[in-house]
Amino acid sequence: MKATSLISLFAVILLIGLPVSCDTTTGGSGDNNDGLADDDNGGPVDNGGPSENGDGILFIDSNGYEFLEYETHMAVTGYSGSGTDLMIPEMANGKPVTEIVSAAFRQRIELTSLSLPDTISRIGDEAFADCSGLTGDLIIPDSVTSIGNSAFYGCSGFTGSLTISDSITSIGGYVFRYSHGFTGNLVIPDSVTSIGDYAFHGCSGFDGELVIPESVTSIGIGSFMGCSGLSGNLVIPDSVTNIGSDAFRNCSGFTGNLSISRSITMIRVGTFYGCSGFTGEIAIPESVISIESDAFYGCSNFTGDLIIPGSVTSIGIRAFFGCSGIAFTLVIPDSVTSIGTEAFSNCSGLTTVFSHSATPPTLGWWIFWDCENLVNIYVPEPSVDDYKTAPRWNDYANKISAI
Repeated sequence: MKATSLISLFAVILLIGLPVSCDTTTGGSGDNNDGLADDDNGGPVDNGGPSENGDGILFIDSNGYEFLEYETHMAVTGYSGSGTDLMIPEMANGKPVTEIVSAAFRQRIELTSLSLPDTISRIGDEAFADCSGLTGDLIIPDSVTSIGNSAFYGCSGFTGSLTISDSITSIGGYVFRYSHGFTGNLVIPDSVTSIGDYAFHGCSGFDGELVIPESVTSIGIGSFMGCSGLSGNLVIPDSVTNIGSDAFRNCSGFTGNLSISRSITMIRVGTFYGCSGFTGEIAIPESVISIESDAFYGCSNFTGDLIIPGSVTSIGIRAFFGCSGIAFTLVIPDSVTSIGTEAFSNCSGLTTVFSHSATPPTLGWWIFWDCENLVNIYVPEPSVDDYKTAPRWNDYANKISAI
């Protein structure tokens, strides 16, 4: 009697179409170990029915690709196949694959290559984080409109070029951090308006130019920090209104001129710290009101005079420390009210200073320490005595005279 009832219940389930859980974790026929086996119609083989999983329905194809199935599309959630070449399919169960969910392939270090279809529109946070075994080029197709934070964090094995979708408007935080194997130029698409914090931090393998388009308005904290292989000029377009602290810290490979956006108001802490390869003059835009600590620390190959524009009111600690390659005159406008400790220390090429303020700016300690070639400090004639007796200016009293 019980057996008959169970058989009847199972028949009812089949008739009304309730999902039945099946073991679908096993791969396909075994004829292909690269995870790419297709059925006769060119789509992935269904190796078992779907089972319920949250808002979507779990579906695993015969190649081991795991999905959440929705009404109109599929989202990749992982891979249980035996292959190491990851080629995300365009279609699964008759629906387009449009999304790779967060952490879908995180720390899958055994994977060696990645190919993304042009149906993908979104790559989730940490989708491929720490997939250090991936090699070759990375091409993010133009269909992609969103890349989540840390999506390719720590993918240090890539050894070729990086091509970023020209449909995205924002590069999130930490997206390519420590993916230091990429080579060639780093070209930001002209669809991008913002570059997130530490987006390319530690991508030291790039050995070409950095191209920032005029669409970009914001560059985050540490965005290009440690990209020491980038070379040539650095042009930050006038569209950029904000550059985060340490944005280009230790980008020592730049060998040309530095052109800074005329729309920014602050050069933040450590923005160009250790960019020792820049040549030519340091041109501070007249839009800048504050040069913060360590802004140009160790930029030792700049040449020409250093003219601080009349918009600047403060110069931070060690702002120009170690700019030793400059055989230059320093011009400080009357707008500057404070100069931080060691702001111009170790600038061995500094020979002459003009300070135009009638009131001596407040100085930190050792402003001109180790500026062995500094001979003259010129100040407004009525203020000569004030400068000679002002704290820390009085250390250089024998060099102070009237303009």
